[in-house]
Amino acid sequence: MLLNSEARGVMRILTESLEQFDRVIRRRRFGFQSFIYFPKVNADALFERCCLVCNKSFSLFRREFDCQLCGHMVCNDCSEQYDVEVRIGEIRKTRCCRLCVVRVDACKYDDEDLLPALGPIIV
Repeated sequence: MLLNSEARGVMRILTESLEQFDRVIRRRRFGFQSFIYFPKVNADALFERCCLVCNKSFSLFRREFDCQLCGHMVCNDCSEQYDVEVRIGEIRKTRCCRLCVVRVDACKYDDEDLLPALGPIIV
């Protein structure tokens, strides 16, 4: 099917809007999680010599990062910095591993659960 330039423009705008909507939903879902901003220091951390996700060894060229959701050590390829809406309108970058992102995306959030977290309604 061939589209004229105006229809292609409308399709592009709609696609960008859907992508933006998806990012807003994800950052708000992340906002309801409890993060670990100070990595744990224990004997187990000394033995984490490979990425939890891909099992590749850490080295000079494969740096380790703490997933701020689960606390495990992961490599750069298996983690990313995501926007987290800590309060309405306040966004913070937080590093999470791919496994945690899948878990957060798979959660079911009911409106009844979210209303108390948003605070009182101001008119």
